[in-house]
Formats: sequence, C-alpha cells, structure tokens
Amino acid sequence: MGDHRISLKVEFEMHGHKAKIDQWVNYTPHYADGIAEWLREQIEKGMDNFLEAEYERDILRQEEIKAAELKQLARLKAKYEPNSEKR
Repeated sequence: MGDHRISLKVEFEMHGHKAKIDQWVNYTPHYADGIAEWLREQIEKGMDNFLEAEYERDILRQEEIKAAELKQLARLKAKYEPNSEKR
C-alpha cells in the first residue's frame, strides 16, 4: 500500500493564544495548504488577543490622562479663581 503518512507536531503560542497539533495525517498534494490555513487562523487569534489588550491599555491610559487633567484643572482653578465657589 502506498501510504504517505505524516507525523505532524506543532505547538503555537502568540500573545497568550496557544494551539497544538499532534496527529498522523495522510499526505495529499494540498495538505500544505491546510497547514498554512491553520497557521493563519492561529495568527489571527493571537493578533486578536494583542489588539484587545492594546485597546484595554488605551482605555486605561485615557482614564489616567483625564484624571491627571482634572486634578490639574482643580489646582489651577484654586490658584486663579480662589472665590469661584462663592459665585
């Protein structure tokens, strides 16, 4: 029998996304296309994790900037408008 089995073992990790292949497969002319597609899917999931974390960091940074600006605004109002509460 003309058996062309491939032992495929792949561990993938990117930005917290992990995936693994550990299997025997029969060779076909288009098998490499399937591997490439699997890899593209894993990269996309890893990049989704990265972009989500990046978005969350941006939101946090915006909140920190706003808090710092409000603190500065309060300091400047106290300095230049000391009687603003009495208006």
